[in-house]
Amino acid sequence: MRAQTYEPGLLVQANGDTLRGEIENSFWTEPPTFIHYRPTATSPSQLFQPRQLRALSFTGGRSFRYVIVPIDHAAETRLDRLPRGNYFEVRTDSLLAEVLLEGPAELLRVTRPGATHYLLRRPSQP
Repeated sequence: MRAQTYEPGLLVQANGDTLRGEIENSFWTEPPTFIHYRPTATSPSQLFQPRQLRALSFTGGRSFRYVIVPIDHAAETRLDRLPRGNYFEVRTDSLLAEVLLEGPAELLRVTRPGATHYLLRRPSQP
């Protein structure tokens, strides 16, 4: 288990308000299910769920965006768990996806047990 590590960053709430302060960096590989935030180092932490946020970013560069995306829950890269045949289970999930690239198109990463999904999105495009 890692010790709590708070780093400078900002949260953009679902209503558009921006909170600057410190965010607990849990070095997520899978989408975070909650976020600890505190305005200053001596403040008590506040808990946010992903649906309460539009985005979060650390001053060091790592950022996440709340998105609704199709994820194939049957996708698997572990050889001992590969299903027989062509099997997929695509469901729409709302989660905090890691932003790898921003611009005219954005590249997002969502890691789930068994597979990492890379999603390329363009604003106003299906």
